[in-house]
Amino acid sequence: MNRRYALTLLVGVVAGCSSQSSEPTTTPEQTPPSETATETATATATAAGTDSAEPTETAVSADAIAASLNEVYAALEPALETLEVSDLDTDALAERLTRIRADIESAREAGEDEDRLGSLSDTRWIFDRIVRTFVRFDEAYTVHDRLREAYAASETSEETTAALERLKTLATEAASSAGTATSRYDSMDAFDPALDVSYEAFEDHVFRVSDTANALTPFARGLERAISARARYQEAVASYENESYRDAQSAFADLLNAFTEVRDRFEDAEGLSGPLASPLETYRCEARAGRLACVEYRAACREQLDDNPDRAERRRTQAEQRYTECD
Repeated sequence: MNRRYALTLLVGVVAGCSSQSSEPTTTPEQTPPSETATETATATATAAGTDSAEPTETAVSADAIAASLNEVYAALEPALETLEVSDLDTDALAERLTRIRADIESAREAGEDEDRLGSLSDTRWIFDRIVRTFVRFDEAYTVHDRLREAYAASETSEETTAALERLKTLATEAASSAGTATSRYDSMDAFDPALDVSYEAFEDHVFRVSDTANALTPFARGLERAISARARYQEAVASYENESYRDAQSAFADLLNAFTEVRDRFEDAEGLSGPLASPLETYRCEARAGRLACVEYRAACREQLDDNPDRAERRRTQAEQRYTECD
């Protein structure tokens, strides 16, 4: 429980900084306009003494609402396990959850058990925020695919900069949605017994989503610095090849610090799961390799300045081997 409490504080801070100001912050569900219109029409018909006074819709029972939430959970469960969301119809799930919200309000008006409806409403909220998080994950995965090309090419461009900014925005939005889901989960003690997943069993799901959402920001910042460092590394190598050894030596010294920062950012993304977990491990390895390559290249520059070309060449060969050892 200590871990859940600490993480709730963390995600609450992130959620407070998010641009998703449109997300509700209170528990009660809002009455859909369509239901208000139905009530008005019914009252008018009754006053006129017509036979159309009976409502055209009947309230949905709490059991039926629980069954609908079970169907949503069944659709979400594979993605909750793997965080692979490309095959998930998030639009359909969002629409279904909106209908469930209306059903809950209708059941309240019909006098269904308020405590039970409150629990079902909280569960619906959690599912809704997870769906919103998955929408951000899906786009983040697509943006990352484009950034991997820039990373491999060791090149920066306006398109790369724009993609990195978008990835950071998606990371913030995902952390906000996941944070509200986690906070609501922590405010509960149990799920409705009619649900197909228990409160305890759902804990792994909600924290896997939350941990990954929170790890996206350091992941994006690490990738931003990694692309820049790799581009600068190629420039430093070019200086060495052009026999500008002092300039190269200074550049590799700066790059040693740059790759250290890259490594630290990626270490902060440790909670990342899903499709980005494997690339993260590669980036970590290559950040460490970049640091070692800079050490060797600095030594090669020093040997060249001391007029020891043979030793310099050996250190340069070691540098290139270090740099590509994660391939």
